[in-house]
Amino acid sequence: MSARRRPIAAASAALTACSLLLAVTAARAAAAKPAPPAKPASVKPAAARPAAQAGSIPARPGKLRFPPLSFTVPKAEAYRHVLANGVTVYLVEDHTLPVVDVELQSRLGSFLDPAGKVGVAEMTGTMLRQGGAGDWTAEQLDERADFLAAELGSETGDTSGGASVNCLASALDDCLDLLFTMVQRPRFQTDRLDVAKSNLTEEMKQRNDQAEEIQGREWQWLLYGTEHFTSRLPTAASLAAISRDDLVAFHRDYWRPENLVVAVAGDVQPAAFLAKLEQRFAGWPAGKGAPVPWPPPPPRSTPTPGLYHVEKDIPQARVTMGHLGTQWDAQWSDPHAYAALVMNDILGGGGFTSHIPKRIR
Repeated sequence: MSARRRPIAAASAALTACSLLLAVTAARAAAAKPAPPAKPASVKPAAARPAAQAGSIPARPGKLRFPPLSFTVPKAEAYRHVLANGVTVYLVEDHTLPVVDVELQSRLGSFLDPAGKVGVAEMTGTMLRQGGAGDWTAEQLDERADFLAAELGSETGDTSGGASVNCLASALDDCLDLLFTMVQRPRFQTDRLDVAKSNLTEEMKQRNDQAEEIQGREWQWLLYGTEHFTSRLPTAASLAAISRDDLVAFHRDYWRPENLVVAVAGDVQPAAFLAKLEQRFAGWPAGKGAPVPWPPPPPRSTPTPGLYHVEKDIPQARVTMGHLGTQWDAQWSDPHAYAALVMNDILGGGGFTSHIPKRIR
């Protein structure tokens, strides 16, 4: 079976040419510059120079040998805490560096997009950070984060959303205020929303520029169908239909304390930090909306075996072979799914250090 799609072709690469040009220019400049006066050579006594032992360095990296790595997976229960409002916190104390990572993960995602408005969940996640918060305009929030040297972010994926801050331990209180104000009282500033929608529109225009993106999209459609939430893509019409009110409603319905899990790692004292969280969650009442429907809906499409081809005029081909793998159970609690993820990373999903790429390349 063959399905042919003809997307727009566009690809170019000039990095190597630029590197060669810079190297030639630098060489010419060095040749034209007069050499500095010679200095008398300083020679160490032979006894002071370490002698390289013959055969001590392997001929190639593949022959390097390392001692066995001993690692015991920590028990999650040892780091688990529950706040007064029922929010679960996982906290790892690490004083190696004076920095702290705090992440709020929420049970939401693009599977909750309203009908005809694909992209609301993603846009809400983007605008939590970019659209200002509380009494801070978007510009003031940016300036405040920069002043504190804080890395403040937010995003929403298919089945989860989150907000996070990475900061110096000395600025932790102020940075927690930024983070919690951002997730509790986002402003969704309209001019920033217009910019985000414009940027996404430009990205949509480039969907057919890269063979990798085309292949990933078509593969997703073949496996799960075009209507599954993981396969849906924003269109110009769905993006134009998204308003600030949609973001406000999505945040109100799903960004609630009872949907959150907090993860913390860094230079903190557990008891003192948990008290800081209690204080900030105390001012954030539980939501009044319906519970988040969980788990997300499974795909209803059955893949049809065959050979599918997308034509693109580039000097490189991409090939994908596969089928449906392990599926999450009804409660998304199957421990074998995580074992499959680790296996996939070792075999090929881990990049060039995985077994299959190392053998093929």
